[in-house]
Parts: sequence; structure tokens; C-alpha cells
Amino acid sequence: AREAEAGRGLSLSREVTAQPGGLLPARGARHGWAVPPELATWRIAANVRGPVDALALDLIVEAGPARATAEGLLDLVARSAAGLRVLVTAPAMTLHPRGTGPLRWEKLTLEGDIDGPLAALVWVASLALEGAGTGGMTVDRLAMTARGATGPVLTVERLEAAARGEALRLLAPAVVDLSDGLAVDR
Repeated sequence: AREAEAGRGLSLSREVTAQPGGLLPARGARHGWAVPPELATWRIAANVRGPVDALALDLIVEAGPARATAEGLLDLVARSAAGLRVLVTAPAMTLHPRGTGPLRWEKLTLEGDIDGPLAALVWVASLALEGAGTGGMTVDRLAMTARGATGPVLTVERLEAAARGEALRLLAPAVVDLSDGLAVDR
């Protein structure tokens, strides 16, 4: 039965869009976030194709100028991912969380690579943040890389950070080696 299931191919393409005043601003407000007007228009486009044991995924999520993509292979039979690449980019913007001052940045980039069975994914992620600030604190540039694995507990094996800015001068650059791991119960 597994061979028959694995040999069956799928092909699916879907696109969903929303205009200002729709779901994203409503959800943001519900959670205490004022969604900037430039993010109120969004689009999700998903394409999957191939056999269920090697399903190619191509996903795009756009909210105004912010964009997230995911591309790679999913094995629905073995419940695993191979070469799944995630990229999130956001140009200059300011968010207004309820109860705090504005959170702003000039540029945000998050990249990640994901592989392995869904119960124990292995991942590497990099975050680059430029011109970020909130309240009286400003960070010129923050770059972080983390690698780890997920499972019954989330384990981070290595976390590196480098930052410049008035508030973080004494902390940068910093490398945290968690060779014994850091477990966080979910």
C-alpha cells in the first residue's frame, strides 16, 4: 500500500489575497498590534507538485513590501522535509505593539534551512536586522545565526550574535556556544 501511495502524484496551486481592512489588520488588533497600512494588503500563493514521497513546495506570503518564501521537498509518507529553504524580508517599517513603544527597523532578513523528519527537524537560521530600535534603544546592525533541532524538546546547539549600537556596545560581538544544548519544553 505504501508503494502505491508513494507513486501517486499531486499537483495543487492556490492563491489567496486580501485588501486593507481585511483579516491581517483584524488579527493584529486582536493581539494588540496595530498593523501598518502598508502591510494591510497581502497575498499567499502556494504550489505543490509531484509524488507524495517527493512533493515540491513553493510558497510565497506577501504583506505589502514584506515577503516570505519557502521552497523544498516534503515527503508525506515518511513525514519529513528535505532542502526546505525559508526566506523572510521586510524593508523599513514601524510596528506599534499595544503597551510598548514603537518597534522599528530599516531592514530585516531571516533565512533558514530545514531538513529531516518532522518529529526531529534539523535547522539553521540567520537573522540580520539593520537600524532597529524601540524606545530609547537603537541597534545599528544585529546579525544572529542559530542551528539546532526540534523534537519533543527544542534544542539550540549554537547561537552567535554580533551587534553595534549605543545600547549594546558592551555586549558585542558575542558568541554563545551551547554544545551541551539548551532544552526548552514546549
